[in-house]
Amino acid sequence: MGDIILSSAGDLLVEGGDFKADESLYQDISIALTITPGQIKRNGFFGIDVLSAVMGNGLSSLKRDVKLMLKMDGKKLEAFTIDGNKMDINAKHL
Repeated sequence: MGDIILSSAGDLLVEGGDFKADESLYQDISIALTITPGQIKRNGFFGIDVLSAVMGNGLSSLKRDVKLMLKMDGKKLEAFTIDGNKMDINAKHL
C-alpha cells in the first residue's frame, strides 16, 4: 500500500512541492516498533515498547506482541528473528 513517506529523521518527504507517496509497509512496522502503547490517541493499545519487552518478558513475548500489533494494523507476520542486536521482520499486507 502507498502512503506518505517520512525521512530517516521522521520528517515528511517532499518532492516537487508534493508529499512523497510510496510503499509504506516497512515504514509502518518501524513506527509501530518505536512507539509505546498509549502514544497514539485513537488506539491506545498500538505500539510496542521493544526495550521493555526484550529486557523483561523475553523474546517469545516480543514475537507475540509484534504479531498482534501487525494484525491490528492489517498486516501478517511472515517471519521474525533476532540475532544479537538485529531484529528482522518479514510481513505482508492482508
